[in-house]
Amino acid sequence: MSDDVVAFAVSPGEKSRSFRIADSLSDDNRGLAIICLPKGSHLEISTGVCGLRSVTLLVQFDALRRACRIPGSNSLSLLDTMLRESRPKLTHRALPLAVQRAAEAVISAPSADPFAELFYRAKASELLWLILDRLHHEEQLPEGGLVISQVASAGVERVRRAIAEHVTRNWTTDELSRIAGMNRTKLRYLFKHIHGMTIFDYRTAIIMQSADEMLQTTDLSVAEIGFRLGYGEPSSFNIAYKRFYGHPPGQARRRH
Repeated sequence: MSDDVVAFAVSPGEKSRSFRIADSLSDDNRGLAIICLPKGSHLEISTGVCGLRSVTLLVQFDALRRACRIPGSNSLSLLDTMLRESRPKLTHRALPLAVQRAAEAVISAPSADPFAELFYRAKASELLWLILDRLHHEEQLPEGGLVISQVASAGVERVRRAIAEHVTRNWTTDELSRIAGMNRTKLRYLFKHIHGMTIFDYRTAIIMQSADEMLQTTDLSVAEIGFRLGYGEPSSFNIAYKRFYGHPPGQARRRH
């Protein structure tokens, strides 16, 4: 890098992704990675699947500060702290649902569209704003932030993994609270704080990701895909898919 650069890498799915920064290799399966790259750094990103399955924004730090009209002493402390270390630094954040949807829109958009460049520019700006807004919100927490014990964090992760591994299971809150080892109110609060979305929204996102992948990689009918994902009526699946992605599942298949 010829300047101080911040990379925001968004991977909506659970696909394998790795970053090579200098001589260090980091495997990463989580949604949002933030990488600060001081001048002179080198970054390589690779994925284990073919095709566009993630989105990475590279932004000059000084340009980012000017665009956001943030005085040098009051910029996002996370980014400032990472850059002050004068070495490449990688950190992870939970993937907010709004960021996930914006990234999925970029991934699924047809590159041959006559207005593709304009679309990508608009979505890049939207993604950057959504990510920075999330980081800013986190830094507005009371000094010291919300302290989450390792036990509680592990419990929330067990719940997230259970939902992701058993997509079609209609979990009850009581079942999930037993998996987490905490009461329902605490689980709902901590899950939303850590992952930026409710348990219901996370489950919906996982189901829709599975639906989109099946539309792209199989010849199953839209109705069959909906049935396999737990929708008894094709119309229910069509409505849920369109509500999530903004277009019907049949349109997604035609794009691919």
